[in-house]
Amino acid sequence: MNCAIYTYGGHERGMGHIYQSRALAEELRKNGAQVRFIAPDVPEGVAKLREWGMDVLEIPHQWDDTEKVAHIDRLLAGELIDVAIVDILESSPSLMCYWAQRADLLVSLDDIGAGRGWADLLINVIHHPERLPDAQYREINTLNYVVLRGEFHRAHQRVKYVPDTVRKLLVSQGGADTFGGILKLAKALDILPEEVEIHLLVGPAFRHDGPLAAVVQQSARHFVLQRDVQDMAALMQQMDLAITGGGKTLFELAAVGVPFIALTEEPRELETTAIVARDLLCENMGLRQEVAPEEIAQTVQGLLPDRPRRLAMSRSGKEAVDGLGAWRATREIIAALSAKREMVDGLAL
Repeated sequence: MNCAIYTYGGHERGMGHIYQSRALAEELRKNGAQVRFIAPDVPEGVAKLREWGMDVLEIPHQWDDTEKVAHIDRLLAGELIDVAIVDILESSPSLMCYWAQRADLLVSLDDIGAGRGWADLLINVIHHPERLPDAQYREINTLNYVVLRGEFHRAHQRVKYVPDTVRKLLVSQGGADTFGGILKLAKALDILPEEVEIHLLVGPAFRHDGPLAAVVQQSARHFVLQRDVQDMAALMQQMDLAITGGGKTLFELAAVGVPFIALTEEPRELETTAIVARDLLCENMGLRQEVAPEEIAQTVQGLLPDRPRRLAMSRSGKEAVDGLGAWRATREIIAALSAKREMVDGLAL
C-alpha cells in the first residue's frame, strides 16, 4: 500500500497536525505501507519530519493550492497512490479534488475546510463541523479514534499514581504557542507554594525564548524548562497536574491519566475543549485571554490538595482515551480501501 500524507505545521499554525501525521504514518508502516510526506516548506514542521526519518517532498508554502497541486503532480511523476491522507485544518476544494482523482482512497483528518467533501473517510475527533450537503464521506468523530503515538498507549497501560498533594505541575500551550501564552501562565502561577515544581513545556516551533527567559529570571522560584521533549508520555507520567491548551496535548494527558486544566489560546479550540469536557472530567476554563491570572492560580490551588477530584479526573481521562486511535484509524483506512476497490471492480463488470 503506497500512502501519501499531505500536512504541515510551524509557529503560526501549530505542530499538532505534524505530530498526528507522524503517529499515523508509523502505524501504517507497521502494516506494510510505504509512506511519503508532501509538505509545504514551513521550516519547523519539515525539520521534525526529517528528524523522524520520514520521506519528505517539499513544496513552496507561499503558493496557492492550484500551483501546489500542479507542482505535486510533477514531483510524483505518475507514481501510483493507493491512499492519500490530508491532515490540515482547512482543506480547499482544489487540493482535495486533486487528491481524490490521484489516489484510490482519500482520507482527511481534523478538517473543517470546504474541501473535506471530496474525502472518502473523514476522521474528525478534534473538530465537529456540520456535514456538507451531498457529501458522500464516512465520518468518524469519537474520542477512541484520536491519533496518538504508541508511547501513549504504553503509558496508558501503566498505573498512574495520584498523590495526596500536587508536587509536579506541567504547563503547556502547544508545540508552537504562537501567542506566547506560557509567559502569562508562568507569571500567574508564580504565587503557588514553593514545594510545587512547575515544568514549562515548549515545542520546536516556540519562538518566545527571550521573553520566557526574562520571566523565569525575574521570578524568585525555580521553573523547570522542558523543550522539544522526545518521550512526552514518560514526562507526563511524572506529572501530578497539568495546564494545557486546546490541542492534541489534551488527549495525550488523558491517555496517561494526568488530571488537567484546559485553557485555550484560540476561539476555534473552544469546540475541542467542550468536546473533551463533555466526555471526560477536567477543569475547562475557556479562553485564557478572558480569565484573570488570579482565577487561574485559584483553580490550581484548589486542586493541589484535592486528591479525590484529581483521582476522578485521572480515571475519567484513561477511560475515554486509550492511545489506540492510530491503530483503529489504520484499520479503518485499510478496510475502506478494500471496500472501495471492490465497489469499483463491481461497477466495471
